[in-house]
Amino acid sequence: MVTRVLIIGGYGNFGSYIARSLAADADIRLLIGGRSAEKAQAFAASLDATHPAESHALDIDGDLAEALMRIAPDIVIHTTGPFQAQDHRVAHACIAQGCHYLDLADAREFVATIDRLDLEAKAKDVLVLSGASSVPCLTAAVIDAYLPAFARLETVDYGISAAQQTNRGLATTSAVLSYVGKPMAVLRDGAMKTVYGWEDSHAERYPELGWRLFGNCDIPDLALFPRRYPTLKSMRFSAGPLVSGKTAGGGAESHGRRGFGQ
Repeated sequence: MVTRVLIIGGYGNFGSYIARSLAADADIRLLIGGRSAEKAQAFAASLDATHPAESHALDIDGDLAEALMRIAPDIVIHTTGPFQAQDHRVAHACIAQGCHYLDLADAREFVATIDRLDLEAKAKDVLVLSGASSVPCLTAAVIDAYLPAFARLETVDYGISAAQQTNRGLATTSAVLSYVGKPMAVLRDGAMKTVYGWEDSHAERYPELGWRLFGNCDIPDLALFPRRYPTLKSMRFSAGPLVSGKTAGGGAESHGRRGFGQ
């Protein structure tokens, strides 16, 4: 049986990566969905897929029930951000349709409250998975992998910095700007304390890459990890901007510092 996998935002930055990685799977037929029928069709035609990919016009702010009934997916992968301003309407529509749902959300409230759909999803025997992204999916996987090496996990301090050749996605940029200067609750010294987005700037030096500046970033981990790791007393997650170039000595310190304030 060939599984019909609908990628919402399938011709976008992250959706296109997923589509290309799944195209050769003989058990999958890709369904490329997005607001532009022309872009969806052009991208679907460009895929070297085992089963010819389909293209579908789809707007998450429109009639999702009608769209999902018409497209009839078995699995929906929701990649259309930013998720900071979204509710769970896509997941609700998938549950009603009886298809599995997962998303790439990195928005704190969005991911941390997806469990409200648990009973509804179980009643329809479908999987609902949120946050299948760098955070909290990969960050939790890294901590889980190293957890046995520690007698007790009390502090985590980690971050992510933009890769120099990564595409500059509009949704990612919008998400980053959405919490600049905004208050966020973070576990510090055993209690939840208020910090502010992109403050607490600090520099980290990476081998071969030079210096990168980081600032506070609001992510699902800040809400989920204190529950997942009950011995945790303090945590900090920071994000770093793209570095505009290199110094004469080959490092990234000079341009990285200027870029942070732009």
